[in-house]
Amino acid sequence: MSDLSWLPRESGIKNHHLWGEEHFTSEAPGVIFEKRPILDLSGNPVDGLFSAWIILNNPMQYNSYTTEMVKGVIAGFHRASADSSVVAAVFTAMGDKAFCTGGNTKEYAEYYAGRPNEYGLYMDLFNAMVDAILGCKKPTICRVNGMRVAGGQEIGMACDLTLSSDLAIFGQAGPSVECLQDETAGPDLQMRPRDQGCRRLGPQSRHRDRPLRGRR
Repeated sequence: MSDLSWLPRESGIKNHHLWGEEHFTSEAPGVIFEKRPILDLSGNPVDGLFSAWIILNNPMQYNSYTTEMVKGVIAGFHRASADSSVVAAVFTAMGDKAFCTGGNTKEYAEYYAGRPNEYGLYMDLFNAMVDAILGCKKPTICRVNGMRVAGGQEIGMACDLTLSSDLAIFGQAGPSVECLQDETAGPDLQMRPRDQGCRRLGPQSRHRDRPLRGRR
């Protein structure tokens, strides 16, 4: 191999994050981003290795996501993906009532109702949120306590793995009106092989009716 020692080299590590901290906040409604140390078998932190936690923080409205929260989720998964010290991304939420119940209906009613162009831009953000989860280069884990329904089900399905408490409820209104549960999330989720069984409708799938509709 040729000797390239003469070639000037930059020192240090470049910042490849697209955003700073502007999309994260500890105030509700918002998204919290944390890096937590990885522990070894003895419970000691492993030097330089972390898990990234993207936390939905809107428990008073069952962690439904506002427009700003969608931006926070996108920024969180981009940050986790681009951070070489992060080995996995955990997607979870505050409180014990819900992981996420979809879009914030208060915001829908007060802002997006009657504004189809604005709502179209919002859906572009939603699809970018799904893409950010699917495109994350680290393993993505959805940590569920309480309800994961509607749009919450769709973004949860975008993760590689789901870990749930005994109180978790998974559901979707779509099957009750013969609509695919991830239809609004675009082709990325619809094409995922692991989800095919959940999307089959008709008599052969009646045993799936209860969990898909969020019934106990």
